Order: sequence, then C-alpha cells, then structure tokens
Amino acid sequence: MLQSQLEGTENRIAVSIRDYNAAVQDYNTEVRTFPSMIGAQLRGADPLVPYKATTPNADVAPSLEGKL
Repeated sequence: MLQSQLEGTENRIAVSIRDYNAAVQDYNTEVRTFPSMIGAQLRGADPLVPYKATTPNADVAPSLEGKL
C-alpha cells in the first residue's frame, strides 16, 4: 500500500517536472525567436533555467526494506 502511494507520488512529481521543463523550453524558444524576441528584450524577459535536481542521488529511491 505505502509502496504504491510512493510510486504514485514519484510519478506525479516526474510528470510535473516534465511539464515544467517543456513549458520552459517553449518559453525560451519564444523569447529567442524573431519577432517575439523584440518584445521580450523590451520587457527584459530573460530565458528560464529548466529544473534539474541538485541533491546528490536525488534520482535514486531510498530502500524501504525492513522499514515496513
């Protein structure tokens, strides 16, 4: 039960990160492409940085063996 809840949470987080990074890529393409780049420069819009986990081993799930 807990494992399936953890998997569901991990999947929702992964989907959210993927969606965010896709939106960042679309935005960055827009602010770097003519003629949108003119308006972006006038407004001071800078490209955004995609999300990347900076915590060491953030992509490795902890083991729950013996803890349940």
